[in-house]
Amino acid sequence: MARYNLKNQPEIFQNYPQVTQMLGKKDVLPLTLVDGEITLIGDYPTVEDLTEITGLSFQNLGCEEDCQDCSCQ
Repeated sequence: MARYNLKNQPEIFQNYPQVTQMLGKKDVLPLTLVDGEITLIGDYPTVEDLTEITGLSFQNLGCEEDCQDCSCQ
């Protein structure tokens, strides 16, 4: 998995015509591309999305808003 920023790495985006075509539309970023196919438009993938896309089981290790007793802070 790699994350690219259009402002800092525009050359990467030019390597994918399907992405370049989408950039002409409104509100398409962030965009998720898997094996050359656009799988998600306008939002970052959730843990559930990543599990479905890859077939791997991911766990969200982030802190919950009301987390007080965990060691993640």
